[in-house]
Amino acid sequence: MCLRNPTRSLGRLRLAEEKRRGALLTANLHKAVSVQVRAALLEQRQQRLVVTDGVPCCVCGRRLGNVAFAALPGGGMAHVGCVQGKLSDT
Repeated sequence: MCLRNPTRSLGRLRLAEEKRRGALLTANLHKAVSVQVRAALLEQRQQRLVVTDGVPCCVCGRRLGNVAFAALPGGGMAHVGCVQGKLSDT
């Protein structure tokens, strides 16, 4: 391999190395975000709710009873129908 201009080849090599390092940095940042999201999801899945007969719906105020309900981010609970109605209104 004959190098005509070693300075130019060295510049290309440095540029290629910078691109590789940038790609590795980006990949590692994506991995870190993925780990954080998975940890947050695991934490959410481990939460438990206790539903008794007297728990009121956060939307309509009626008792939840034996119907399907949704857990809201603030810790409240609501009928699935009430939550779907709120989502369709927005």
